[in-house]
Amino acid sequence: MQKAETKYLFARNGTYYFRRIIPKDRVADFNKYGKRKREWVHSLNTKSITEALPLLAEYAEHYDNVLSITPNTSGEITIPAVRDRAKLCGTVYQHVDRIVTAPVEDIDEFGAMLEEYARTPNPDPIMIATAGGVVEPPAVTMREALEQFQTDSRDMWLNLSHRARQKKWNKYKEAVTDFEKEMGADLDILKLTKKQVYEYRSKLLERVETGRIKVDTVRKKLMWLRVIVRHAYEIDDRKGDDSPFENLRPIKGIGDEVKRPPILNDEAIAIRKHFAEIGAHPELIAICAVLENTGAHASEIVMLAKDDIVLDAEIPHLLIRPNEFRSMLKTDNRIRKVPLVGIALAAMKRFPEGFPTFRLDNGNGGGKLSDDANHLIQQAAPGKTTYGYRHRMADLMKAKKYEYSLRTAILGQSDGKKRIGDHYGTELPLDVKLEILTKCLPPEAY
Repeated sequence: MQKAETKYLFARNGTYYFRRIIPKDRVADFNKYGKRKREWVHSLNTKSITEALPLLAEYAEHYDNVLSITPNTSGEITIPAVRDRAKLCGTVYQHVDRIVTAPVEDIDEFGAMLEEYARTPNPDPIMIATAGGVVEPPAVTMREALEQFQTDSRDMWLNLSHRARQKKWNKYKEAVTDFEKEMGADLDILKLTKKQVYEYRSKLLERVETGRIKVDTVRKKLMWLRVIVRHAYEIDDRKGDDSPFENLRPIKGIGDEVKRPPILNDEAIAIRKHFAEIGAHPELIAICAVLENTGAHASEIVMLAKDDIVLDAEIPHLLIRPNEFRSMLKTDNRIRKVPLVGIALAAMKRFPEGFPTFRLDNGNGGGKLSDDANHLIQQAAPGKTTYGYRHRMADLMKAKKYEYSLRTAILGQSDGKKRIGDHYGTELPLDVKLEILTKCLPPEAY
């Protein structure tokens, strides 16, 4: 059972509950509206852990969203203000037109806000406006478009844990928050113009000029927003290509792109020595040894199952594939066999069943390992990370003049081009891969 998935779970008389302490710096935000809360507690109404975990994840996601709200301190009555207040009260904001025209059977869904209003002593203007539904919402705000995109894209990461899904969605949420800050939260994105998008783009580039962000950050923010707005256009029966975020003028690089440099041979030796001197975690040492001699991603090694580790074959190797710890890999090209040689083989012999410490504590498949390892690696090789092992292997193969298709067979990369071998024939034989590694790896790798 993963700690990240059960941190808000507790049992009372055999029944499971969700319990989350409100952060101290946010307690006041939830005491303004007639409630004296210091924690959220909900019965999951089950004694089955299997039934409890999905319910727990739903509550966790709900309160993650609640805590993501920035309290309105200006007192200005805006759509974000009334929506946030409604969310704090455990309901959804409804405009008065929706309330007065709703059928009788839907009235109950509007009652929660009125009940909260009735319990609130001395309601402030935002509370009054929220209960009365007096602020007319725009057609579609960027925040609404994000929420709709999330709802319609549940199939994107069904195989991931709650924590891992949140990490995926955070990049979209951060882009939306930044757009709201610069352009306003009430802006109707279905009426957004190309001129307004270029205005936002210019505001981002101003931050590049002052060194606050990098060009690549600008590109990614615009990319996530483009995905969200394209979806909003499509479900509004418009062509996604008509979105003003499409076909923007490319942003030229200025040499500030974040590069992940390779770990050089002397650095690899220094890192191993440093691990030994400080008594690093044995699993961390072993995983990094495998990364060094295979060029694999950290998550590919962390999430190995026992049956993926083949040590008794003529050529010992790893099977990088879906298993009980991961239902899929990032791309089909990642599914492959990787020979084990030198320090990688020795490491897997020490851990023939995989790496349970990092595998079980890590819902996002490699994040904890990378965080822990990168901190130690940079003490011996400043500026380098676990990804540097992957670039190191690529450089070693380039130095021996191996063509791209052979390098991708080892690393599991793709350039997006389809080749005959993608559909016909078989994977590059293990003995060929072994020959490549043997010729590329330096003596210190054994």
